[in-house]
Amino acid sequence: MKRSEQRILTTHVGSLPRPPTLRDLLVRQDRGEAIDSHVLAREAEAAVRHVVKKQLEAGVDIGNDGEQPRVGFSTYPARRMSGFGGESKRRTPRDIADHPDYAARLARQRAGGARINDAPQAVAEVTYTDLGEAVAECELFERCTHTEQPRFVESFMTAASPGVIATIMLDAYYGSHARYVRALAREMRAKSTS
Repeated sequence: MKRSEQRILTTHVGSLPRPPTLRDLLVRQDRGEAIDSHVLAREAEAAVRHVVKKQLEAGVDIGNDGEQPRVGFSTYPARRMSGFGGESKRRTPRDIADHPDYAARLARQRAGGARINDAPQAVAEVTYTDLGEAVAECELFERCTHTEQPRFVESFMTAASPGVIATIMLDAYYGSHARYVRALAREMRAKSTS
């Protein structure tokens, strides 16, 4: 991590809104619909270039790709790991259940978005099987930042934590939340050190 003694270096949480065209392509892909992979690649690259430029214009020192090539910040591991299928049946959070007007507004906002309440669940041993998408995402970000001036002081790539994955994509295999989280952590760690 870089250190600055002249000013505080700025960054952000990691996930930035995707353009509607890219979001729709990613959601359709996530639902198993046929999409044109060349159009998806073109839209993802345009979106990454856009968020890189906007971060630099805003003065962000430590930037990323905004997770543009991912369907969502917490459910993308289902594409990169085996062992997921079906649908999680998450309980309705109390704040949403107690406020049906908010629930309706949230449902409208999430319409056409990534699966959250019905995300895939762990139905078998989770195993990180393919680094291809992660490598491609990193390479795309590198290409998009290579030509920009000024450049980020540092850059980063996000990863969903095992706890977030386990909260969104529930367990229907391990029988124990702790065992499920440990299995996710083992797989995420194994690939982060590869």
